[in-house]
Parts: sequence; C-alpha cells; structure tokens
Amino acid sequence: MELPIRNRRLVLPELGKLVISRPILRPVVFCTSQRFKEDVKEFMREVRHLADILIMEPDFRRHRKKMIRKTEKRRLESWSYKVRVPGMAMGHVERLRKVKNYGGTCFIFNPGGYVGLNTFGEFFLASQELEMVVFALEPHHQKEVIFDDFVDFFVKTPEEFIAKQRLFGVTQSIEVVKQ
Repeated sequence: MELPIRNRRLVLPELGKLVISRPILRPVVFCTSQRFKEDVKEFMREVRHLADILIMEPDFRRHRKKMIRKTEKRRLESWSYKVRVPGMAMGHVERLRKVKNYGGTCFIFNPGGYVGLNTFGEFFLASQELEMVVFALEPHHQKEVIFDDFVDFFVKTPEEFIAKQRLFGVTQSIEVVKQ
C-alpha cells in the first residue's frame, strides 16, 4: 500500500489521523538565578521563535518580584521560601537528568557573568557528572572561580545559540493530530 505523503505530512484517512514528522533540535535545560526571571523568559521566547526545540525552564512561577530582588541570604530568612528551596533545586536536577537521557544540552543564562549558588551546583552537575554540553551567556564575573574551563560554548544571542545547537544534530518528532 502506497501512503500519500505531502510536505512531510502522512495522511492516514482510514484512521482519520494526520501524522507529521519534523526535525527538532535536541532539548535544552535553562539554568539561571531568579533575578534573571524576565530576561531568561524573553531569551527562551526568541529561541522558540527561531527553531523547533524542547526547552525545560526554571520553575519561577510562584516567585514574587519583591522576593526575587532580595539576596539569597535574605530570601532564606523566610520560612516558606526555606522549605521550598530543596524541592525546587531537586526538581531542576531531575529536569537535567531527563534532558541528558535525550542527548540534550544545558544553558547557563548568566548576564554580567553572575552565577548564583544553586545555578553553580546545577552547572557542575551538568558539566561534570552528567557530561552534558554546556552553553553560557558570558564568562564568570570572578576570574578566580572555576567556571569558564567547563563551559563548551559562550553565546550572546539566541541566533548564535541555535547555530551552535545545530552542530549536535536533530531528532525526529512525530505528532499525531486529528484530521
């Protein structure tokens, strides 16, 4: 039986379904400090606009702007924040492990070279234990900190990130949509 294929679309009328196969880039986990919540959202939006890519985002949904502006030391004075931190950190570690299983990469979003403690931990997990390819926006702002040697690529723009990400090939995504 010959299947009707048009523009990478396979129509199976007997099943009433349309199957679409398209190349997508390998998945990526974004790691960043809470203070860059809005900046990283914009960067990820631009990346999604440029390419088909699965992005695992930091979970900053319930973080108020007032709390985000505080230093980590001041945030930890809040009991409700203190009890949530381990769960948030472990959730992000789990995202790194899942993306690693699919050959994904890690992006350290660090404007001005700043990397907070939690992000630093995620960075070392990704680069050392999981041996993921690691991207970063900028070199670390403190030259004596070991960071730059373990970053595979420094990229300034979403376009530059997508170009480098394409070096690692694509996977095939198959979506089944009702016709």
